[in-house]
Amino acid sequence: MTNRLTSGSMLIDRKTFGPAVNVAVSFRLLSLFSDDSEKFDDDAFRSGMYQRAHLLGDEDPENWAFGTPTVPSDLVVIIGDDDPANLALPLKDIEDICGLVPVFSQDCAQLPDDKEHFGFKDNISQPQLSGLSHLLNKDPESEIDEIQVGEFVFGYPKEADKSHSIGTEKPAFPAWAMNGSYCAIRRLRQRVGRFHSFVSREAVRRNIDPLQLASQIVGRYPNGTKVSRPANLENPRTPTTHIEKMNPKDVRSRQGLDIPNDLDNRKHRILRRGVPFGPKSSSTFDTPVEDDVDRGLMFVCYQSSIMNQFEFVQKRWANEVNFPRGNGGMDAIIGQAHSGELRMLRLGNEPQMIMTGEKWVLMTGGDYFFSPSMDTWKMFLE
Repeated sequence: MTNRLTSGSMLIDRKTFGPAVNVAVSFRLLSLFSDDSEKFDDDAFRSGMYQRAHLLGDEDPENWAFGTPTVPSDLVVIIGDDDPANLALPLKDIEDICGLVPVFSQDCAQLPDDKEHFGFKDNISQPQLSGLSHLLNKDPESEIDEIQVGEFVFGYPKEADKSHSIGTEKPAFPAWAMNGSYCAIRRLRQRVGRFHSFVSREAVRRNIDPLQLASQIVGRYPNGTKVSRPANLENPRTPTTHIEKMNPKDVRSRQGLDIPNDLDNRKHRILRRGVPFGPKSSSTFDTPVEDDVDRGLMFVCYQSSIMNQFEFVQKRWANEVNFPRGNGGMDAIIGQAHSGELRMLRLGNEPQMIMTGEKWVLMTGGDYFFSPSMDTWKMFLE
């Protein structure tokens, strides 16, 4: 099977290798391969996302499309290619070799201009890996200082290693997991028409352009440009946008407020690799169209600690109404804790309270996996 998998070096070297294929496995399946799997000390990975849904604010996990006791997800195969016709063969090969039966499948594709379904440019401001950014396209909004590789890949220095000797902590994974990463996958359904309708109604009521209001919620304009606004050091209830909740370093530098320091923020970053699914909606902010079409984002992220990275971001940043400033509200886009939560946004010169009344992003399936290195796959399979 390893001859079907794609290594990072193949992608960096831009070699001709056909569809890119990545396979990740659950803790439950790894436990069948090796007793050393017990050395994974991340409780989230060991438990699975379903068992921790209540901690993430996820509702109705028993109705998820996958990742449940009735629809378990022990192995995930991610296949990518510019030509959709090339995707079926590698999946069939892996199924035949491993004797697996798919329990769920999702076709995904990039939308025009790399936007997500709400209409905003996505995959901006990704962390840059220390010593590796020269191999990849540099993100113009990346951190000035690159983040240590060990925050995303097992066996390398982490951000905390800058302040103490490397190797003083006991490894939190089996030796064979070196060069691997934890992978969190969430199937997020986007209620595009409802989001557009809400923005349209509120814009009329508040005498503001709907696109401007939507951009205030997201923190960016549809083309990816950040929404700029002056600092408000007098009012700790200054509004919090989606991108500020997801990267609070930006808030701290502008507001000068007492939120976790830069090192703490950097220890919680994740590498996002999500892709949209479902057809593009005809809905716009000027002409909302509410339909029942299944569309959204297959959210995928990589990290070396699910608890301290993905789960921390979802629980302590996105869902927390008082982070990073007092009573600024939960993340209006991906916050999952309570429907109808107050969100405070800056409209004009003064912050105003806005009750959204419903979720625009619904969690419909997910789980935690380990993405092994090529050497690890060879050890297990050859």
